[in-house]
Amino acid sequence: MLQSGYDETTTGGKSSVVVPADRPPSHSFSIGRDPVRLRIVSSFVPLHTATELDVEVGRRVSAAGQRYTQNRQAVIRILSESDRPLTTAEVVKVGEGLAQSSVYRNLSVLEAAGAVIRIAGGDEFTRFELAEDLAGHHHHLICTDCGSVTDFTVPAKVEDRLESALASVATSAGFSPEHHRLDLVGRCSDCC
Repeated sequence: MLQSGYDETTTGGKSSVVVPADRPPSHSFSIGRDPVRLRIVSSFVPLHTATELDVEVGRRVSAAGQRYTQNRQAVIRILSESDRPLTTAEVVKVGEGLAQSSVYRNLSVLEAAGAVIRIAGGDEFTRFELAEDLAGHHHHLICTDCGSVTDFTVPAKVEDRLESALASVATSAGFSPEHHRLDLVGRCSDCC
């Protein structure tokens, strides 16, 4: 169930949550003749409760031959409560009492277990977020000046057209896609 004022879109059987419907979109462009409005994700409503998330991440970490420790749970909680991908330094800052070396190590284990993914920012810092199947399908706006990474979603109709176009490209190249990621690279409103 969504919080009041939030819209939910479903693409490929997965749900994502976008900003309140009464908030105007901040970016638009066209694909062919169809105008597209990007909906900047202000916060995801989790697709899993905290308990369900811990059970699923614990299962993945265990399958990778590791333990799902309190520090790893803390890192998952920090990432699940963030509205954007975080750098290691940001995870350390939010996670009171988490040592930087521990955060690096735990992010590596969580990434290897498939619970966390690495996002290259427009700067020298790598960012991390929950794996898409845990957080919901979305894309990224990456600023080449300040390095910020902002999550966004597009309407289901656009997502379907994008999937179709990508499937066509993959088929003609003999490529077998698993999923797609779209990163729009440019300058954010703060840097323009």
